[in-house]
This record gives sequence, C-alpha cells and structure tokens, in this order.
Amino acid sequence: MRLIIGIIVLVIVIAYSAKFIWKIYLRTRCTATTQGKFVYANYRTLVSGRYFDSAYVPVYEYEVDGKVYQAEIEWINKDPHAFMGEVEVEYDPQKPTTCFILNMYGTMMFKERSESFS
Repeated sequence: MRLIIGIIVLVIVIAYSAKFIWKIYLRTRCTATTQGKFVYANYRTLVSGRYFDSAYVPVYEYEVDGKVYQAEIEWINKDPHAFMGEVEVEYDPQKPTTCFILNMYGTMMFKERSESFS
C-alpha cells in the first residue's frame, strides 16, 4: 500500500514539475509586449479537497497586428473588481495566443477576432 501511495505522489510531483518547466519555456518565447484590458470575470466553482468554493477568474483582451485575443489567466479572487484596468501583456510574436498577463500564463478564450477594441 505504501508503495502505491509513493508512486502516486511521485507521478503528481512529476506532472506539476513538467507543467512548471513548460511554463518557463513558454515564458522565454514571450518577447513582445502590448497593452491589454480587463473584459470580464468568469465565475467558477472550485473543488479543494472535500470543499467547494466559488471565485472569479479574469479574462483580458489584447490586440496584436489588428487581431484581438482574449485570455483567461490563472488567478482567482473572491472580488470581481480586483481585476479592473489595463495590464501589460507579454506574448510570443510567432504565436500571439501564447501570453502571460500579470506574470501568469493566459489560457485562450477566443483565439482571434479581426476587429479591434477601443
């Protein structure tokens, strides 16, 4: 039984380490910057152990070469007003869907739209 628990823990540690290393690699590719703005916050129900909790996850919008991208970042907060305002977005010039906002990896909500925001 201890061996099985040890293997499970090892697999979890390796998975989190791989995710961390992948994000470091992606961050090195994000050499261009642009301004982005807060668009809305998604309301999420999170599971933590035996407990359910709810929080807001921000979505930011930014423009690169006339195309608009929206990304949700890995930051949760109980207050949806905590995300208001403009932010600096670091993105990969070869693949603008790869971005970091507020030093956090952005997950694409909408890959691109051709119109720009005002």
